Amino acid sequence: MDSILISYPNGILYYDNKLIVGANGDNFLRYVDIKTRAVHNIAFLGEGAIDGIKKCGDDYLVSLCSGSLSLVKQNGEVTELLNTKDQKIFCADFEYIEDEKVVIVPTLWNNKLYGYRYEPEL
Repeated sequence: MDSILISYPNGILYYDNKLIVGANGDNFLRYVDIKTRAVHNIAFLGEGAIDGIKKCGDDYLVSLCSGSLSLVKQNGEVTELLNTKDQKIFCADFEYIEDEKVVIVPTLWNNKLYGYRYEPEL
């Protein structure tokens, strides 16, 4: 089996014949086309380790373990939804319950769960 090189991968999501991967070597959210094995950039997420990736409508919710959660659109537009870096609340991999419009974020090192209501614009 051949391998595909993505530098320091973390956070993965399989959807619609695409493997969405956080590339922590250069902080890009990328996808691998499963059929062609081609790797494509979706968006640059800035400084921080990409951790969680969830589908949100046609877009993605992506967490950085340093303490942020962003909406990443298919066109590469990134909108930060939550930033807890100043409070030193670090995000672990999260869950998005789409039917309930709720994001559940477990934190690293302070033993807490946070819940947020998120209703994406249609």
